Amino acid sequence: MDPNCSSTPKPKSVKEPILTNLGLALIAVISVFSSITALVLFGHFFIAHGNASEGRSIVFASFAVNSMIYIFAYRSLRHPLIRMNRILDNKPLVWSVIGGLFVAGVAFAFEPIRNLLGIVPLTPQQWFVVSLIALSLLLTVELAKFISNRLEI
Repeated sequence: MDPNCSSTPKPKSVKEPILTNLGLALIAVISVFSSITALVLFGHFFIAHGNASEGRSIVFASFAVNSMIYIFAYRSLRHPLIRMNRILDNKPLVWSVIGGLFVAGVAFAFEPIRNLLGIVPLTPQQWFVVSLIALSLLLTVELAKFISNRLEI
């Protein structure tokens, strides 16, 4: 039985493409959304504070955290996150995400690494913005799965 959902789909034919139309559409949507968001964030913080390091920092944090969060929705491209087995059942994924978030945090915690990357510490409000962006990407994937299931794409 598939560990990510309650019912196991039939095996795919070897002639089927690895990426479905939904997978390709999600890659495009997430890429465009992430890019536009990064440009807007950078522009806002650079213009508001006249400091490219602050803009670069929030974009770096956003890219580092985004994929660590919306990866949970990718466990199944057919089943909504709330219908999948518990997140904690996939220990390698959970530990990988914790490790990825830890590494991103280390980049902001230690001055030599910050200097190397050209970033500055973020405020709690800025981390909140980063979290909202990651959550919006997670919801985007879930919405795309919902639409895809309704249209049977």
